[in-house]
Amino acid sequence: MTRYFFNVGGIRPFQDTLGEELFDDNAAWQAALDIARHIVASLRPGEGCRLEVMSAGRLIHSIEMTTKPSHAPALVDCDTNLASLR
Repeated sequence: MTRYFFNVGGIRPFQDTLGEELFDDNAAWQAALDIARHIVASLRPGEGCRLEVMSAGRLIHSIEMTTKPSHAPALVDCDTNLASLR
């Protein structure tokens, strides 16, 4: 088992000093996804952060999370735009 640390940078930074013992890098990725879901649920429009999974002083995984302000233009339907180009 390896100890992994889950650090958050951004508007509300958090330095994980305890870490968590996990089986491997894949288990750390799954744990990071769970943490990211909780973080995303607390973000407000225009905020963002980065979750870094560290082990033995090296970066194992990184997840960037950003939100757009509510006045930002909506994403367009790529299929519709591609059809109009043909």
